[in-house]
Amino acid sequence: MLSQQTINIVKSTAPILAEKGLEITQTMYKDLFANEPEIKILFNQSHQRSGAQPKALANAVYAYAQNIDNLAALSQAVDMMVAKHVANHVKAEHYPIIAKYLIAAITEVLNLGDDVLNAWAEAYGFLADLLIQKESELYAKQANQTGTWQGFKSFIIDRKVAENSDVISFYLKPQDGKQLAPSLAGQYITVKINHPQNGQMMRQYSLSAADENTYRITVKKEQRDATPPGIVSNFLHQNINEQDEIAISAPTGSFLLKPQETAKPIVLISAGVGITPMLNMLNFLHQSGTTQPVYFIHATQNSQSQILAHEIDDIAKKMPNLAVFYCYSLPQNEDIQNMRAHRHGYVTQDWLDEILPTKECDYYFCGPHGFMQHTYQILKNWKIKSEHINYEFFGPEEMLENI
Repeated sequence: MLSQQTINIVKSTAPILAEKGLEITQTMYKDLFANEPEIKILFNQSHQRSGAQPKALANAVYAYAQNIDNLAALSQAVDMMVAKHVANHVKAEHYPIIAKYLIAAITEVLNLGDDVLNAWAEAYGFLADLLIQKESELYAKQANQTGTWQGFKSFIIDRKVAENSDVISFYLKPQDGKQLAPSLAGQYITVKINHPQNGQMMRQYSLSAADENTYRITVKKEQRDATPPGIVSNFLHQNINEQDEIAISAPTGSFLLKPQETAKPIVLISAGVGITPMLNMLNFLHQSGTTQPVYFIHATQNSQSQILAHEIDDIAKKMPNLAVFYCYSLPQNEDIQNMRAHRHGYVTQDWLDEILPTKECDYYFCGPHGFMQHTYQILKNWKIKSEHINYEFFGPEEMLENI
């Protein structure tokens, strides 16, 4: 356990971390990658270039300092971190390396006394031990479950299906032909590629569908000049074809449907390619025969950008307790004529208030950062309790209030 002195010192540094946290993490990553290049594969370098990863770590360090005497408040963030670390194959031996450069960066930026540095070293070690224990449990679960695996396994691209001009679904089957363990709706896999210019790279993609024989990921091709650029998504689109091999990790992730202990309605809200885990959740709810009301709300530009709509519509025909709503921000003339969307414009608080019969629901949402922040703020305006708010980010996990 942490000493009370350490808790007091770390908590007292929270205000200065709010001001200097980003400078600390930028310094840490710069020195880490310069001196430990072999560790770079564990980090998404696009998120380094965009500044998203240093910002996410700065927010996490600040949140830890604020809540070091109440770690239960960080349980959701810890679960997300553990899942991401296992997906990227972070090991116990990596933590002392990060500690070395984090404490050095705090020393360089803040020039604090030994008492403060020692307290932060102790606090980091305590959190590292907690994460290592939880990650070890997850690694062990993977090792002991039939149909799953540790590390990376070779899969074959069974099918490659264009959903629209920017999105492709890849159907993946294990090369050894063995049956796959059941994944949980909302989980993701890690894809590892050998890029001709950038070497080994890893990215996480939510499963948009899964069964005992096949995983499906649905990947949007990000623009090369975007920030961050879509290096891996472009490589998958352009260089990975049917019958090619690809290395993937076992499914993991903390964005999961919770056990339904009440009859509360379930609300699944997504935007763009954020539909992928939500569709997997919807499939699970349909196949499990849930009788709770389910509301599936999806925002996109128009029918040309919309993906996987036929699957949603097919489920809606078979699931009487499901209500589906589409929101188009840039509807085409044919969309207007066909009345394909239920709303033209953006998802708003007033519209959600109109289509949902009650605010007392379990909410799940996924999409781009701006959409996530907007949706989160709506739920907070409604005073929805945290235990009924569930979400998944693309990229680094951050507290939504700090995006």
